[in-house]
Amino acid sequence: LRIIELFDSQLNAGFQIFIGRKMVWSAVERKKLHPASYGSTPGKMASTAVLQKILCVDQMKLERRAGGIFDCDATGCYDRIIPSFASVHLQALGLSQSIATLLARMMFMSERHVKTKQGVSKSSIRTTRDTPLLGIGQGNGGGPAIWLAHLTVMFTALSAVCAGFCAKCIQTIKTLTTVGTGYVDDVTLFVTLQKSHPQTDTQVKRRVRIVATRWEKLLHVTGGKLELSKCFWLPITWKWKKGTLIMDPGNKSKQALTIKESESGKAIIIPRKKPSDAEKRLGIHYSVDGKWVKEYTFWKDFSQNYSLKVAKANLDRLGGYHAYNTLWCSKFRYVSPVVGFSSQQLNIIQKKVIGRCLTSAGYSSKM
Repeated sequence: LRIIELFDSQLNAGFQIFIGRKMVWSAVERKKLHPASYGSTPGKMASTAVLQKILCVDQMKLERRAGGIFDCDATGCYDRIIPSFASVHLQALGLSQSIATLLARMMFMSERHVKTKQGVSKSSIRTTRDTPLLGIGQGNGGGPAIWLAHLTVMFTALSAVCAGFCAKCIQTIKTLTTVGTGYVDDVTLFVTLQKSHPQTDTQVKRRVRIVATRWEKLLHVTGGKLELSKCFWLPITWKWKKGTLIMDPGNKSKQALTIKESESGKAIIIPRKKPSDAEKRLGIHYSVDGKWVKEYTFWKDFSQNYSLKVAKANLDRLGGYHAYNTLWCSKFRYVSPVVGFSSQQLNIIQKKVIGRCLTSAGYSSKM
């Protein structure tokens, strides 16, 4: 169960206005946010973070360069934020000291009661010296902006010590460097090897381990922790086959990645994925080999099931119109700029939905 904290409505509205809106928009205008931060940022979408990942991998394919990806998630990101750190990070983005101090003191000094349908509990808990209660509360109006401030600090620190993905234009004038992308707690980190270095699995693994270790330490320092069930790493290397340089299909059991967990001091294993494995990240199944098999199968099955539901619904003309424009197009529009479907695949996905929705809207399905 996810614990939702109920704040006073006027106080929460203040957090939404001053932290969630004014501070974030001011930080965007003054370019205080890290470019890798996508979540809760005006003008940036979740699909854009996926698109950047795809474009970075495509560039490595064009140059036949070796590199790797470290995908990770954080355990209860809002519930593990240290309030005093949140106060400092928000002030760094331009929030006034009085509001930032109010937030930290409120989280440390407030008493928590349990509310159910039976009423509000008489007993309560609060922060003490021996048992500090961390987190800024699920349901806090400034929660997304507070995590954005945290993410900006962590990405800035990582960028100072890790180059990440590097690419130069064809004239070697401009250089693009990015450590990765982060949409809330879904983070993807990139590494690439210099062309002068050996383009081997061992070198990629070493670089990925460095990045993964530093990110885990940054999370630990700010109160966070890796969600191991959602973490994996993936090397991109190349090998010769019949005179052609192809992407190494890899083997999951080969060269497991092990890092040290800061909280427990134990060694933890990060599972390795193959380029053909399509993991779902931010709602899209993407495989590094670029074949889009799993995502295409999902949309093909979904379009068939959706068309059957439209047929059984007995919609009127207005309902048939909204079934396509409002529901179907809104859902497919999210993935359409990212996926690499062919025209034939798109026709198969769209054909049944358009036919059913046209019939429901009063048109001929052959139109």
